[in-house]
Amino acid sequence: MVSAFGRAYHFLYDGSKIFNDYLARELITDDEFAKISGYMAEGIKFFNPEKGKDLSEAQEALKWVI
Repeated sequence: MVSAFGRAYHFLYDGSKIFNDYLARELITDDEFAKISGYMAEGIKFFNPEKGKDLSEAQEALKWVI
């Protein structure tokens, strides 16, 4: 699910398309997408604690993690 989320997020929100996976978003429900988004955004505290202090917006943190 996390892999499908990453591919869907990249397809929806990243301007530089490496792989245009337009079907990935259909593999996860809206609820699953929202929950994984939240978990991944919180993950910045693990992946880069210093950056986590700088990024107060969840969307900014999520984009950095992805």
